[in-house]
Amino acid sequence: MSNIIKITAMMLALALAGRCAQAAEPTVINLSCDGTMGIVGDQTGTLAPVTKMGLVVNLAERTVSGFSVVARIDRADAVSISFSNQNSPYLGGAYSVMGGIDRVTGAAWATTALEASDKKIIMNDTYDLVCKVTNRLF
Repeated sequence: MSNIIKITAMMLALALAGRCAQAAEPTVINLSCDGTMGIVGDQTGTLAPVTKMGLVVNLAERTVSGFSVVARIDRADAVSISFSNQNSPYLGGAYSVMGGIDRVTGAAWATTALEASDKKIIMNDTYDLVCKVTNRLF
């Protein structure tokens, strides 16, 4: 009977040590992203390369920044993050962004739009990115 208690205690201690050894998820995640940016409605179909575009995901504040405005996180789980910001004042008009980040693969996408004060869309871009975490270890 005492061997069973010793083994159980040892297994419990190992399990607790494993939990303590796991790093807590950071509240701020810095990303460096590469991919393409295209203009919606562009008849040429030209995609511009995007290199080392920085995104900052702040899980504590539930924000994503990096697309000219700070967007709010609409949903975040272990697999993905979705974000949006509609009609933020920007350059005399309104700027909107919506997108998502796959936390497993690093794939990210976003659509941005700049609307003039007369409600006419003057810029509408799409982003197709692959991101890597660049948080410092210490």
